[in-house]
Amino acid sequence: AAASTRAGPDVDVADPDVDETRAPWRRILYERQRYPDNHTDDSFLERLVLNGRVVPRRFRRVALDATTVSLQLAVVALKASATASLLSGKLSARDVLACDAGALAAGAAAIVAAQMNTGDARRAIVEFVRVGALMLMALGALTPLFQTMTAAISDDTAFATAACALFVSVLTHDYALLDSQMARAGNSVSLGTSMFAASILASRLEKKNGSVRGHAAQRAAVRALPLLRQGNQSACPRGR
Repeated sequence: AAASTRAGPDVDVADPDVDETRAPWRRILYERQRYPDNHTDDSFLERLVLNGRVVPRRFRRVALDATTVSLQLAVVALKASATASLLSGKLSARDVLACDAGALAAGAAAIVAAQMNTGDARRAIVEFVRVGALMLMALGALTPLFQTMTAAISDDTAFATAACALFVSVLTHDYALLDSQMARAGNSVSLGTSMFAASILASRLEKKNGSVRGHAAQRAAVRALPLLRQGNQSACPRGR
């Protein structure tokens, strides 16, 4: 196709004798220039930067960060599946307690192994034992409350309330986990709603042992998996 001839009154843009260096091309539209409309200057793409804001990241760090979402969703899945299995009779309270003990042992071993490089293995073991003992004592003292706290409402209402609480827990969870004490406000809300949902689900279990053990499994998942993730992140070298 022929080039456009819109130019100055005395200039033939098709004339090869026109010295383009005398009048440099400018990126403006309000003034006629000595160049055709489809002219592309060498300086047109000088300021173009490709992928200027792309931050280089390490695959190991990205994969580790991605597991935080998977672990939190796994907590929700474990809560729901444990309660459903106990209610349907597919699992007994003894089976749930055995799975709970195995998961806690594996989590404790993983946390200790992750803390070996930092020299905090002993402190991690003491913290794990302290939290576990306090959790069992609290469960034993609050078992009568768990059995009666939702006696006045229907199963549908209880399960819907627990589902909403778990949804809020997933939304407000601190997936970065920057501090060791979970002091951020959002993560405190997430932990509180998780415990609230676990209490409601445990209260729908008929037997006392099932209520205690089901709640123990759910509390262990809520507390152990974030601590395990924290140990892995502390062992992973900082950086992108």
